[in-house]
Amino acid sequence: MSERENDLNEFASAIEIELKTCRSYAFRTVSIDGVLCYPVIHKHRKIVNFECVYVNCNVKNEWGDFVKERYSVYHKKYKNIHQAILIIEKVIATYKLLNGDLVSPEDYKTSLLEKKFNPYLESQVCCVCYENTMELTECEHYLCLKCRDTCIRKEKPDCPMCRKKDAATIYNIDNGLINNIVYEHVKQVNEFERKPPAPTRSPIINFRINAVIDRIGDRRSRSPSAENYHSLPHGTILFDEMFSMDADQNEELSEVSTISNIEDDDSDELPVINLYELFNNVVPEDMV
Repeated sequence: MSERENDLNEFASAIEIELKTCRSYAFRTVSIDGVLCYPVIHKHRKIVNFECVYVNCNVKNEWGDFVKERYSVYHKKYKNIHQAILIIEKVIATYKLLNGDLVSPEDYKTSLLEKKFNPYLESQVCCVCYENTMELTECEHYLCLKCRDTCIRKEKPDCPMCRKKDAATIYNIDNGLINNIVYEHVKQVNEFERKPPAPTRSPIINFRINAVIDRIGDRRSRSPSAENYHSLPHGTILFDEMFSMDADQNEELSEVSTISNIEDDDSDELPVINLYELFNNVVPEDMV
């Protein structure tokens, strides 16, 4: 195995460990074609996403309210962490910005040729660098992403044309196709990241429940993604996995590890147990 392959395997393993307890792994900030970005590996929906550090966009959340999100310049699905790392490496090294998107060198070259046969409108020119662009400020003045990012970093976030306050910080484009809104995977991931983590039950309550259930018999259940349960007694059933786990939480766990490996004892019959009644008998109402 070469040194590069060894480094890739070691780095991938470190990220996989991180993703057992976190929703995403963010790389350090990098400048890609003049714009500062965060490359992020998201566990949810398994996508690599490149988010602007300084430039935001307005999107509606699931309740219909407008919220600010870091503008996404590129995203791609991955199959495993090794592939995700290589995607990020390739984009950082070779991709260029074009109308708010990071594109491959081949696509960038094709777009320059296309411009000769399908020219921009005369008005579609960045008000700072005078390069063709479709990108707008919130007040609808043309400003490319490179110049926008530079203005913000130099603490000049107002529109260069009309001086509207902080207008450069909010991304817009004249075709209305903002990546955070158009691409469903980006939208789903951002919504998922905004959700607060699920509440956890008191360790005292968990101990009482598990202690009683442990006496019922040898029923083992373990989850590789829940490392804090490794110290529980043999036969413990993870009560938190039986209640209050929605579809997103189940998917979040399943995307990194295989869940639930149950081993039965020698008995042919399993006792019928009302877990809700057991819970109410073990846990005082004032502690729930």
